[in-house]
Amino acid sequence: MAGNNQRIPKFSIGIDMEMIERFEKLSPELHKRQLNRIFTPNELNFCFSKIDPAPCLCGRFCAKEAIIKAFSSIDNSLITFTDIEIIKKDEKGPTAHIIGKQFSPDFLEKIEIKVSISHTAQAAVSNALIIYWCDL
Repeated sequence: MAGNNQRIPKFSIGIDMEMIERFEKLSPELHKRQLNRIFTPNELNFCFSKIDPAPCLCGRFCAKEAIIKAFSSIDNSLITFTDIEIIKKDEKGPTAHIIGKQFSPDFLEKIEIKVSISHTAQAAVSNALIIYWCDL
């Protein structure tokens, strides 16, 4: 019989690819409402600190889309773009966090998110792996 602390992983993956040109003309002044529906303030500050923010914005958008797709098979709750924050702590790459208040701390403790973002001059792509640790 399984003990109370034993868990098994449930895996889910998602992927997204977008053209960077969709993000080239976005500015924080002219498109504030649209940007705030997709990105957190931390993400916007990071991307708009770049000389060319479009690849950064596009890559984060793809990562959020990939997470939403992967998340859909783990939990029936709706997760939105602003429930997800993609940050870069160091040279190891991006880290994703669920920051939506509708998710319980107990649920969030069972979730691990791995995300990878890449881009060329024309397109960005991201994949996400969600590991949900189910209690036995």
